[in-house]
Amino acid sequence: MKKIKLYITSTIDGYIATPDGDLDWFIEYPNSEHLDYGFREFISEIDIIVMDEQTYQNLLCIDIVWPYKIWSYRGKTTYIVSNNPDKNKMKSGINYIMGNSIEEFVRIKECQNIGLIGSSELMTMLLQHDLVDEINISTIPILLGEGIPLFSPFNPISYWDVRKNELYVNGIIQTIYHKKGI
Repeated sequence: MKKIKLYITSTIDGYIATPDGDLDWFIEYPNSEHLDYGFREFISEIDIIVMDEQTYQNLLCIDIVWPYKIWSYRGKTTYIVSNNPDKNKMKSGINYIMGNSIEEFVRIKECQNIGLIGSSELMTMLLQHDLVDEINISTIPILLGEGIPLFSPFNPISYWDVRKNELYVNGIIQTIYHKKGI
C-alpha cells in the first residue's frame, strides 16, 4: 500500500487561510532566498496531487504557474475534489473526484502515493478514516486571529512522530510528522 502525504502551510495560531479563504498573508511573507520549504522533495515522493476546489481556485489566483509548468513536466496527475465542478472552469489535464469519496482515495492509494495540497476539510475527512500517513506543515510566524483552521474537529485520536523539524532563515519552521507505526 502506498501513502497519503499532506503538504500545508499554517500560521502559528493554526490557520491556513483568512475566513474568506485569502492567502495574501502567506504570499506576501518575505522569502528573499526563494526557499521552497521542502516542496520539491515532497513532490518527488508522490505520484499524484489531490486538492479541493477552493485550494485549486486559490492557486490559480496567486502569482505562480499552476499546474502545467511547475508540476506536469514531472509527470504528476492532478485531481480536484469537488461536489459540483464548474464545467466552465475545468481545465484539460485536470481530473475530478466527485464529492469526498473515501473509496476513490483507498483505490488510488493502493497503487500510487498521493500528495494532498491544502484543504482542512479534505484532510480531516482522510484523518477520520485513518488514511493520512505523513503531515508536512510549514508554519509561518504570523498570527491571523481567525480564519480557516488547520484541523477541523474530528473524533479519533492518532499519534505521530516528528521526523524532521527545520528552521529556515526567514523564520518559517517546517515540521514533518509520520503516523506512529509507519
